[in-house]
Amino acid sequence: IGYQNGKPQYKKFRSKKQGVVVDKMNTYKLSIGNAPAEVISGINLSSLLSLYTDMKKGSIRQASYDSLLVTQNLITSRIGKYYVPDLTPEIIQRQLINPMCETHAYSTIHKAYVLLNECLEFAIMKDYILKNPCRQVKMPSKENFESKEIRILSDDEIVAFKQAATSTKKTIAIPQYQYGLIITLIIYTGLRVGELCALRWEDVDFENRKLTVSKSVGVVRVSGKRTLIVQNTTKSGKTRYVPLNNSAIDILHRQHDLVGGDGQSFIVNGNADIDDKSVVATSYGKICDRAGIANHSGIHSLRHTFASLALKKGVDIKVISDILGHASVNFTYNTYVHIIEEQKLNAVDLLNNI
Repeated sequence: IGYQNGKPQYKKFRSKKQGVVVDKMNTYKLSIGNAPAEVISGINLSSLLSLYTDMKKGSIRQASYDSLLVTQNLITSRIGKYYVPDLTPEIIQRQLINPMCETHAYSTIHKAYVLLNECLEFAIMKDYILKNPCRQVKMPSKENFESKEIRILSDDEIVAFKQAATSTKKTIAIPQYQYGLIITLIIYTGLRVGELCALRWEDVDFENRKLTVSKSVGVVRVSGKRTLIVQNTTKSGKTRYVPLNNSAIDILHRQHDLVGGDGQSFIVNGNADIDDKSVVATSYGKICDRAGIANHSGIHSLRHTFASLALKKGVDIKVISDILGHASVNFTYNTYVHIIEEQKLNAVDLLNNI
């Protein structure tokens, strides 16, 4: 594979099967851009995808990389056996995209298409193939997929939820739910549950009444084991500052009295241990059941509730988008367009009194 200090360097591949050795060798030749035409024609899509995703590993977050591997497996399980030069638009359409329309959400299909398209564009750049068959593949219309209904708690449900979340045990004056009080903070801040779990007391500025949101708890696979990590960026990749109203300030003071902790401690537990966001999310469902809230969906409903309350109070959508940490105002608008349209109708009705 080259020379170092005048001495030849070698790359060795081992396996009990000759075919496995050949695949390993050919994939390596692809990775260093030193694969002859006969090697390229003998590489299947599965090997090329593995090479491509491995190259992306250092440039994206671990959680994003794990998600990429899930998408990679969806593709390879369906068309990974095909040799790269043999791929056609018809194979991709009939054996990957169309069957997934029957079993997967639009976002999952879109991720599969994007990854495959990027991989094949990479293959063109490396002169492995001349044309990208993905360019002639037709994606399904997003409108054909049932959109997920956004669950927003009503005023009465909010009251019932807060009462249940802050309830105490009958036999001893301790909280019924470990995360009950701190979960209610989402109603006043719109935080994602991963962001809430990643907050430390040093991120709370009581004097200036704001939160610094720059991290999120994520789940990755380390040697096949589910592992919690604190990622240094939020979903949007930006640090943001969330204002705190009187109710939020009160919740945070009560939470500190409850769990304690110094600046480096997490606000959800008062110590340095990372709490599982899925456990916190499960607690939300139990609280809703106690409060008699039907069809409560997931804990993200509290984030939607915050956005809905802010819109109904007349807060500018750009401000709401910034607080929520959305990538764009358009995303915020499209997510809550039904609420915005309702506000427009109410505004027009007010003119009846003029």
